Amino acid sequence: MMVLDSSSSSLDDLQEVLDKLFSEYDKLELSKLQIKNILIALSLHKNAQKDIIIETQKRFEEKHPELAMEFERSVKKGLDARGRR
Repeated sequence: MMVLDSSSSSLDDLQEVLDKLFSEYDKLELSKLQIKNILIALSLHKNAQKDIIIETQKRFEEKHPELAMEFERSVKKGLDARGRR
């Protein structure tokens, strides 16, 4: 997901790629590690606001409720690292 890795991606760019990810979700077969990395990258992104981070986390939790705590830790890890930048 180049958009998540690019510091020049706007909030709208982030929203667009996440909307596409969830519209194609069943075809992608993402692993737990990939989902956690997406959440960390999103939480780290300078243009990601709390609403998009929380909404994305909730959408992943709806797909995998058994992983909710792990997703929470991934978001926290990203936000903590963002605070140290």
